[in-house]
Amino acid sequence: MTGFDTTGRCREFTERLIGRPNPAATGARGRIKKGTNPMICRIWRGWTTPQNAAAYEEIVRGEVIPEIEARHIPGFRAIELMRRSLEDVVEFATIMWFVDIDAVKTFVGEDYETAHVPQRARNVLARFDERSAHYEILDRRDQFPTRA
Repeated sequence: MTGFDTTGRCREFTERLIGRPNPAATGARGRIKKGTNPMICRIWRGWTTPQNAAAYEEIVRGEVIPEIEARHIPGFRAIELMRRSLEDVVEFATIMWFVDIDAVKTFVGEDYETAHVPQRARNVLARFDERSAHYEILDRRDQFPTRA
Protein backbone atom coordinates (compact mmCIF):
# COMPACT_ATOMS: atom_id res chain seq x y z
CA MET A 1 0.00 0.00 0.00
CA THR A 2 1.59 3.26 -1.07
CA GLY A 3 -1.11 5.61 0.12
CA PHE A 4 -1.10 7.52 -3.13
CA ASP A 5 -3.89 7.07 -5.61
CA THR A 6 -5.87 9.06 -8.14
CA THR A 7 -8.81 9.70 -5.82
CA GLY A 8 -7.02 12.29 -3.70
CA ARG A 9 -6.58 10.21 -0.56
CA CYS A 10 -2.92 11.14 -0.07
CA ARG A 11 -3.68 13.76 2.60
CA GLU A 12 -5.75 11.28 4.61
CA PHE A 13 -2.99 8.67 4.36
CA THR A 14 -0.34 11.16 5.49
CA GLU A 15 -2.47 12.26 8.43
CA ARG A 16 -2.99 8.63 9.47
CA LEU A 17 0.74 7.98 9.13
CA ILE A 18 2.27 10.90 11.00
CA GLY A 19 -0.68 12.86 12.34
CA ARG A 20 -2.46 15.98 11.30
CA PRO A 21 0.04 18.79 10.61
CA ASN A 22 0.35 21.38 13.34
CA PRO A 23 -1.32 24.52 11.90
CA ALA A 24 1.16 26.74 13.76
CA ALA A 25 4.10 24.89 12.20
CA THR A 26 2.95 24.28 8.65
CA GLY A 27 2.15 26.65 5.87
CA ALA A 28 0.67 26.15 2.44
CA ARG A 29 0.64 22.58 1.13
CA GLY A 30 2.12 21.13 4.31
CA ARG A 31 5.43 22.98 4.19
CA ILE A 32 7.05 23.44 7.57
CA LYS A 33 7.44 27.07 8.56
CA LYS A 34 10.94 28.27 9.35
CA GLY A 35 11.61 28.52 13.07
CA THR A 36 9.17 25.81 14.13
CA ASN A 37 9.93 22.29 15.31
CA PRO A 38 6.89 20.16 14.63
CA MET A 39 8.39 16.65 14.49
CA ILE A 40 11.31 14.43 15.53
CA CYS A 41 12.37 11.50 13.37
CA ARG A 42 14.13 8.60 15.18
CA ILE A 43 16.15 6.29 12.92
CA TRP A 44 17.67 2.94 13.88
CA ARG A 45 19.25 0.09 11.89
CA GLY A 46 19.97 -3.58 12.50
CA TRP A 47 21.45 -6.36 10.38
CA THR A 48 20.79 -10.08 10.31
CA THR A 49 21.56 -13.09 8.17
CA PRO A 50 19.23 -14.00 5.30
CA GLN A 51 18.34 -17.13 7.30
CA ASN A 52 17.17 -15.05 10.31
CA ALA A 53 15.52 -12.20 8.39
CA ALA A 54 12.01 -13.67 8.38
CA ALA A 55 12.22 -14.44 12.10
CA TYR A 56 13.38 -10.92 12.91
CA GLU A 57 10.65 -9.36 10.78
CA GLU A 58 8.04 -11.53 12.50
CA ILE A 59 9.29 -10.49 15.95
CA VAL A 60 9.19 -6.79 15.08
CA ARG A 61 5.86 -6.80 13.24
CA GLY A 62 4.12 -9.28 15.51
CA GLU A 63 5.49 -8.34 18.93
CA VAL A 64 7.70 -5.25 19.17
CA ILE A 65 5.53 -2.79 17.23
CA PRO A 66 2.26 -3.94 18.87
CA GLU A 67 3.92 -3.57 22.31
CA ILE A 68 4.98 -0.01 21.46
CA GLU A 69 1.50 0.82 20.16
CA ALA A 70 -0.13 -0.64 23.28
CA ARG A 71 1.75 1.87 25.44
CA HIS A 72 -0.19 4.78 23.86
CA ILE A 73 2.84 7.04 24.20
CA PRO A 74 1.79 10.71 24.11
CA GLY A 75 3.40 12.38 21.11
CA PHE A 76 4.26 9.14 19.30
CA ARG A 77 2.81 9.36 15.79
CA ALA A 78 4.06 6.46 13.65
CA ILE A 79 6.61 3.75 13.08
CA GLU A 80 7.89 2.43 9.76
CA LEU A 81 9.82 -0.82 9.26
CA MET A 82 12.02 -1.16 6.19
CA ARG A 83 14.03 -4.07 4.82
CA ARG A 84 16.92 -4.18 2.35
CA SER A 85 18.61 -7.36 1.14
CA LEU A 86 22.33 -7.05 0.49
CA GLU A 87 24.84 -9.69 -0.64
CA ASP A 88 25.19 -11.69 2.56
CA VAL A 89 23.14 -9.72 5.06
CA VAL A 90 19.67 -8.24 5.41
CA GLU A 91 19.43 -4.71 6.77
CA PHE A 92 16.38 -3.49 8.65
CA ALA A 93 15.65 0.10 9.58
CA THR A 94 12.95 1.71 11.64
CA ILE A 95 11.79 5.27 11.45
CA MET A 96 9.70 6.51 14.33
CA TRP A 97 7.89 9.84 14.32
CA PHE A 98 7.36 11.90 17.49
CA VAL A 99 5.98 15.39 18.08
CA ASP A 100 8.99 16.41 20.18
CA ILE A 101 12.01 15.10 22.07
CA ASP A 102 9.98 14.80 25.28
CA ALA A 103 7.81 12.20 23.56
CA VAL A 104 10.97 10.26 22.64
CA LYS A 105 12.06 10.42 26.29
CA THR A 106 8.69 9.04 27.34
CA PHE A 107 9.37 6.13 24.99
CA VAL A 108 12.93 5.21 26.08
CA GLY A 109 13.92 7.46 29.00
CA GLU A 110 16.22 10.42 29.57
CA ASP A 111 19.06 8.78 27.62
CA TYR A 112 16.81 8.98 24.58
CA GLU A 113 19.42 7.86 22.04
CA THR A 114 19.49 4.38 23.60
CA ALA A 115 18.25 1.83 21.08
CA HIS A 116 15.09 -0.09 21.98
CA VAL A 117 15.98 -3.67 21.02
CA PRO A 118 14.25 -6.37 23.09
CA GLN A 119 16.29 -9.50 23.85
CA ARG A 120 14.23 -11.72 21.54
CA ALA A 121 15.14 -9.38 18.64
CA ARG A 122 18.80 -9.23 19.69
CA ASN A 123 18.90 -13.03 19.55
CA VAL A 124 18.42 -13.04 15.76
CA LEU A 125 20.38 -9.90 14.85
CA ALA A 126 24.02 -10.13 13.75
CA ARG A 127 24.63 -6.50 14.79
CA PHE A 128 22.66 -3.32 15.38
CA ASP A 129 23.00 0.35 16.17
CA GLU A 130 23.39 0.74 19.94
CA ARG A 131 22.18 4.34 19.61
CA SER A 132 19.34 5.73 17.55
CA ALA A 133 19.77 8.94 15.57
CA HIS A 134 17.28 11.77 16.00
CA TYR A 135 16.56 14.46 13.45
CA GLU A 136 14.47 17.60 13.64
CA ILE A 137 12.26 17.82 10.59
CA LEU A 138 13.21 21.11 8.95
CA ASP A 139 11.23 20.87 5.74
CA ARG A 140 8.49 18.48 4.69
CA ARG A 141 6.59 19.10 1.49
CA ASP A 142 3.61 16.85 1.17
CA GLN A 143 2.61 16.17 -2.41
CA PHE A 144 -1.10 15.97 -2.96
CA PRO A 145 -2.46 14.55 -6.20
CA THR A 146 -4.14 17.03 -8.46
CA ARG A 147 -7.42 16.21 -10.04
CA ALA A 148 -7.50 16.27 -13.81
